[in-house]
Amino acid sequence: MGTARFFVERRKNQRGSFRYSSSAVPVGLKDTFWFVAPEYWIGDIAEGSMGHKQIDNYSGVLFNESIFDSSSKTFWNQKLILEPGKYIFCETNPRKATRYNPMNQTDLFINLAAIGGKPYNENLIINFVSQYGHIAFVSYGRFNVFPCSDFYKYAQEAHFTLLLSSALAANDFKSLISNSNKLVNLYDKKNIALNFIELLRDWCYFFPNIIGGKINEIIDLIDNHFEADNSAIEIWDTYWGNKEIILEDVFIEFAAEIIERIGSQRICNITPVLECNATEKSGIKFNPRWRSDSLLGVMWLQFYLKITNQLEVSYKICPECDEAIVDPRKNQIYHDKCRKAVYIRTRRLAEKLWKEGNSIKDIISETGAKEDRIMQWIGKLPKE
Repeated sequence: MGTARFFVERRKNQRGSFRYSSSAVPVGLKDTFWFVAPEYWIGDIAEGSMGHKQIDNYSGVLFNESIFDSSSKTFWNQKLILEPGKYIFCETNPRKATRYNPMNQTDLFINLAAIGGKPYNENLIINFVSQYGHIAFVSYGRFNVFPCSDFYKYAQEAHFTLLLSSALAANDFKSLISNSNKLVNLYDKKNIALNFIELLRDWCYFFPNIIGGKINEIIDLIDNHFEADNSAIEIWDTYWGNKEIILEDVFIEFAAEIIERIGSQRICNITPVLECNATEKSGIKFNPRWRSDSLLGVMWLQFYLKITNQLEVSYKICPECDEAIVDPRKNQIYHDKCRKAVYIRTRRLAEKLWKEGNSIKDIISETGAKEDRIMQWIGKLPKE
């Protein structure tokens, strides 16, 4: 029994309250279970250890720096050599293992993204895998292992993708540009920059009337980007987000394409399987079954179902910490702890500005607080 095997179990006469619509998920995934080992720990694989021999039985996804190269989506069943570094370990065949249905844990993707929104923290990684299991793994002797660095990159990828999708939904151009840049920096930036330039070329060709007077400058950018090896990256750094030169719709389209590319690669190994059952009464019957060899794919499937409005989980991004608020209350903007922090910071700023002689109008403009609240704060200041 593998620690993180992914399989389908048919259950009879059982009821479950699933938080997705009946048409959103193939039947096979509704009764899918993931195994969690009783213990996980972080250890080192050193230079010259067994990990530096070729490993043939690899089941998982190492972080891939290319999201626009369809020929290198994954490393399934290929030979590889583990690099030295810190890895998450667990036993391959533990005596006791728990299991759960990951499709019932609708905040899995959000929990992964929360780790990526914080500085690298091995305790957070261990807490996650101890609760949910390896997101993917390599069979390493009698252990399953996964590199900590790759786990954190996947968490960052989930975090920035979550913010980018929220920016697209809210038409928040500033956040869209910022989080696109953060995502791109995780990958092969030159490759992505070249794809962005190709998109500009298509817009110049198909929509010259829309781009208008900007078209000559854009064509010059495209024609000149082959002069140096790093010119594509320079064009990205200089013009990504520049609405004075490039139409805003171009940035929106490319940001959406980035999400599309990442999602397509992360769920590409969730595959349909036909399960055949033979009985004396009904003869041969085929049942639907879906299989994935990584929890990562299931988490991205949840994200896909959410952004296509097929997964009934509600969340919004807290503007203070950039993490998701799951099932927010009506009109809730911040996490409770973040709301308190914002309140204290805003009040102290208002009091400071008042002591410096600023007008109420200036304080409102600087803090964004309402006038009656500011009057309440400054009214409690000691008289000088």
